[in-house]
Amino acid sequence: MPFAAPKEKNIWLPTAIIVAILYSSSILWGLSKIETYLYVFLALGFTAYGFIYYKKWVYFLTIGLIPVSVGFELSRTGMNVSTPSELLEFLLLGIFIVYLLLKGVNKKIFYHPLSILLLLDLIWLIISSMFSTLPDVSFKRVLMKLNYLFVFYFLLAELSYKKPLTGIKPLLFYALGLIYPMYHTLKMHIHYDFNPKVVFSISAPFYSDHTIYGACLAFITPLLIMAALRNKKLKINQWGAWFFGIILLLVLVSQALALSRAAMLSLIVALLFYGLIRLRVHIRFLIGMLLVLSIGTYAFKDELYGEISQNEAVSNDGDVMNHVSSVTNVESDASNLERINRWVCAWEMFKEKPLTGFGPGTYQFEYAQFQSSQYKTYISTTHGDRGNAHSEYLSYLSETGIVGFILFVVIVFYSIHLGLVNYYNATDPAMKQTILAVLLGLVTFYFHGIFNAFSDQDKMAFLYYGSLGMLLLADINLKNQIESTQTNANF
Repeated sequence: MPFAAPKEKNIWLPTAIIVAILYSSSILWGLSKIETYLYVFLALGFTAYGFIYYKKWVYFLTIGLIPVSVGFELSRTGMNVSTPSELLEFLLLGIFIVYLLLKGVNKKIFYHPLSILLLLDLIWLIISSMFSTLPDVSFKRVLMKLNYLFVFYFLLAELSYKKPLTGIKPLLFYALGLIYPMYHTLKMHIHYDFNPKVVFSISAPFYSDHTIYGACLAFITPLLIMAALRNKKLKINQWGAWFFGIILLLVLVSQALALSRAAMLSLIVALLFYGLIRLRVHIRFLIGMLLVLSIGTYAFKDELYGEISQNEAVSNDGDVMNHVSSVTNVESDASNLERINRWVCAWEMFKEKPLTGFGPGTYQFEYAQFQSSQYKTYISTTHGDRGNAHSEYLSYLSETGIVGFILFVVIVFYSIHLGLVNYYNATDPAMKQTILAVLLGLVTFYFHGIFNAFSDQDKMAFLYYGSLGMLLLADINLKNQIESTQTNANF
């Protein structure tokens, strides 16, 4: 029988497997090609064996490796793979597909409205790739998205289907994996005497820059607050609560040192959203509030621009207060002006190909031709080597057209709706707090997505898809309880 487990289980085998993976990946750069491929083959082989008998532990430990993984370019492919995490993820994808072929899909998981939306999003990525200006780039991006969706969302849901609360464990393992990158980054801060001018790339090699580092720290913060303060409801003992409390403190310190303005704002938005949840608002109210806010902003755009144009603080002068307050400087702050430049390019790209877009992953290679002297800054480039559209929403719009954009926006609002409904209706305190934690984490991601786009990196992709998977499990669990109650009532 697929995935049959031995009678006696322990975590030593999967731990040893992961240690072997880490050792292998740490020496890849000093080996010949044949030796490198041999090490990778053996490591992945042992992992496949371990997953058959210890699937949950291997999965948890794989997720724990995501924060400590570093980029490694595969020769002759042009692909940069996060090693060892993405190698393990592709292996788990292959095993999971074989498992689905042998056992069949869980209809409650795969036919759920959220799953259907995510699969439609993937299908449209494939369609958009067929009309891409760079098909090889786009289909590589589709493969990566396929991997993230199935490993981080469907596999997480499958592994935790019978015990939905265990779906939170991979997220906690991610938090454990953050410990060393935070320690390394803090050590580098000390080395440079906490100089704000070096903050932008100090989180490397684990996180490419301070923005994705701060975004991931913000995403995991509500979960750690829950684990540290609501430990009894999650059956976490006092020692565990203290442990997660220490990690939370380290995350908050790291967040402050990261100086990511969007990440800090996303935490404020999450706190405000929590206040709305306490008032038991529903998705209709939130949509209406956003519409009113959008209309008001447009109506008073001239007055608002006149107000913020007086802000002369810049983000790269080494002054912490200027860095934070520069978020509204659209006159002289190069970071903000370059972001506007990228947004304008994304909009122009959308107008050029409104239905299918230029293709997934193509923005960085295509946007240069849409730059104008009006918006270019001294940090602008025409080489396609400096990032993306600086917006999840505009990335979808420019790369996948109006259909892809609408699908993503629908996923955003439907997942919030799913989180709110299940939080209000959940009867189990532990489930209620878990839903709240992942929902607030998603809110930080959705807000941060206005200013940056990180869903194409597994550092953020797991948090995003894993949290959606947790909302899926919560919804299925609630529906199962309702069905069980109705069945008992009929008898």
